[in-house]
Amino acid sequence: MDEIYNKKDTREALQTYIIESRQTQHYHLASKPAWLSKASMMSVDNDQTWHMVETDNENQLEEMVFMLQGIIAKKDLPLVNDIPLRDNYGFLQQNVQLMGLGCQAFKDTADTILKAQLVFERQFPEDMFQKWTPDNTDDNISIDTSNRYLESRRAHPQEEALFKKRVNLKGILTAACAKRNLIHTEDNKVRFFTSSIDEEGKRW
Repeated sequence: MDEIYNKKDTREALQTYIIESRQTQHYHLASKPAWLSKASMMSVDNDQTWHMVETDNENQLEEMVFMLQGIIAKKDLPLVNDIPLRDNYGFLQQNVQLMGLGCQAFKDTADTILKAQLVFERQFPEDMFQKWTPDNTDDNISIDTSNRYLESRRAHPQEEALFKKRVNLKGILTAACAKRNLIHTEDNKVRFFTSSIDEEGKRW
């Protein structure tokens, strides 16, 4: 990484992007988590999946959607081009590891996740909850994020969603659904966005 990246400039750029972003994003994980006092947990499929929610202005529960920013250290993303060596389609994931190179705002993000975790812990017996801790290799905090491609059809019988061609071009996941009673749902989708810089040098 030293031969490719100027770590100091990269760290400073990330700090700037995070500070600018958290000014406009209500649930930015680098912000001081004032929203935690309003957060609660809700099961959406017989305790298979839990969402963090809050009550909106119309007294309706609304899912909290969080934002975090970091430098991509590792990734395993679509397309799915190969059949797994083991028959473990239900565990196939797309994942990204983000790091901050010592950026303070990124450290704040990890601290907020740890605080938010306490809201989850209250819902489960101690031996039923797997605690999250950030990776801290070489004194660099990193955050791993992942999402499965498939779920059990028994747990999600009415929630089938179509695969995007750029995810399942060869039909491997579609075949797995038919053979193993699995399903692709809206919660299994991951949406990707790219940034661009306009003529005035502003990033969008």
